Amino acid sequence: MAAPSFVAAGAAAAGSGGVTPGMPAGATDGDLLLLAIAGKGEDGVIDPAPAGDEWTEVGFICASTGSAGGNTQTSVYWAWYDAAISRSVPDAGNYTNAAITAWRNVNTDQPFDVDAVFSKVGWGSEDTSVSIDGVTTVTDETRIVLVTSAGDNVSIYGWANANLESITEVLENKSTVGDDSVLAIAHGEMATAGDVGATTATAGASEQEANACIALRSADYVEPEPEPEPEPEPESTYRPRRRGGSRNRRARR
Repeated sequence: MAAPSFVAAGAAAAGSGGVTPGMPAGATDGDLLLLAIAGKGEDGVIDPAPAGDEWTEVGFICASTGSAGGNTQTSVYWAWYDAAISRSVPDAGNYTNAAITAWRNVNTDQPFDVDAVFSKVGWGSEDTSVSIDGVTTVTDETRIVLVTSAGDNVSIYGWANANLESITEVLENKSTVGDDSVLAIAHGEMATAGDVGATTATAGASEQEANACIALRSADYVEPEPEPEPEPEPESTYRPRRRGGSRNRRARR
């Protein structure tokens, strides 16, 4: 069984209003798209997806609340590849920083192995250590996608998780629009089902952060057949012998 694989990241887009991130090069029918949006998060409401009801929310919003200059928020949506899908992300507030990644060999019946986990580091707890809470997978060979945003245009580097194979950063988009932001995405393979644990990285400065951990299920996984119901016991053919006739015969003699 092979884990889902990374195809490409499209060109990220950042601005003070709506933005249109690029489609990942080489994406094709059957690939799963993930749209990650970093926004200011002033209202605590998930940043909206492009119009058209083609994108579906992954889990719940993660907002890092705190000082007006440093809070950030990560929202993630998914869709199956469609060359004509809308990519126009609405205004997310003070800034909008968005990117689309494509993933292959993802299970079409159950794309996500378990519910995504969102975590945050809010005001008063900022430091340069990024820590993304992990999920607990239930099938082997999952692809773990890690998303983080911070309220400043800092670099994110040094990704590490001993439970993941070949952890790799595939996107980092720094922006000076509004109060500044960075959106970064990495991934790694979880060969055996279990607790992914925390993934760590380092930020170029002490910042608040909003994180997501997403487990993609392999297309090769097949749900096990349910065990058959036990067959009923055959009915007994034994019938008790009637003894009344014998007594009657003796009486007639």
